Amino acid sequence: MPPLNSAVMAAQDYRRKYLATLGLYSGVVHGSFVMAVCGAVIGFTVSRISEPSLLEWLTVPSTFIFANLFEYSVHRGPMHHRIPGFKFIFERHAVEHHRYYNHESMAFESERDLKMVFFPAAACLVITLGSLGLGWALGLLTSPNIGWFYAVTAVAYYFNYEILHFAYHTPLHWTRWLPGMSLLRRLHTTHHDPSQMSRFNFNITYPIADWVFGSLSRR
Repeated sequence: MPPLNSAVMAAQDYRRKYLATLGLYSGVVHGSFVMAVCGAVIGFTVSRISEPSLLEWLTVPSTFIFANLFEYSVHRGPMHHRIPGFKFIFERHAVEHHRYYNHESMAFESERDLKMVFFPAAACLVITLGSLGLGWALGLLTSPNIGWFYAVTAVAYYFNYEILHFAYHTPLHWTRWLPGMSLLRRLHTTHHDPSQMSRFNFNITYPIADWVFGSLSRR
C-alpha cells in the first residue's frame, strides 16, 4: 500500500479529532431529518397550487436562477470571507468543512462524517421556513400561486443542493454512473484545493453563476 500524502494525513487527523467531539451524533438521523423537512414542505406547497397560469409558471425558472445566484453569492462571500456578523458561517465552511474534506480526501468514510456534509438542522429549518415566509409575502403582493411556486422551487433547490453535495463526498463508485456527475464532482474537488477554494467554483449545484462571473475552473 502506497504511503499517504500530507493532505490526506492532515484530513484524517482533523477528522479523528472532530469526530471525538460529536457524542451521539448520527449522520443517518441528520440526513433523514433534512429529507423529511424538505419533503414535507415541498408536498405542502405543491398541494396549495391551483390552476396556475403560464405567467405564474414562470416563477419556477425565475426562482431557480435567483437561487443559483444566491448560492454563489453566499458561498463566495461570507462562507469564504470573515464578514462581521457572519463569522460562524466562515468558521463552519472555510475552516471546518475544508479541513475535513480537502481535494485529496473528498469522500466520507462513515455516516458520522456526514456532519460535515449536510447543513446543520437549524440551518435547514431557517432555509425552509424562510422560503415559506418569503413565498407567503410574495403571494400577498402578487398571487397565491406565485408565492407557492416560489416556496416550492426555493426549497426544492436547497434539497437538490444537499443531495448533490452528498454525492460529491460519497466514494466515487456510488455516483460514477450518474449523468453529469463526473464533471460536477471535478468542479467541487477543484474548489476543495486550498490554493483554489477562494477563487473558483462557488456554485455547489450547477455552475451557472460561476460561468457568468468568470470563476469557473474545469481543471
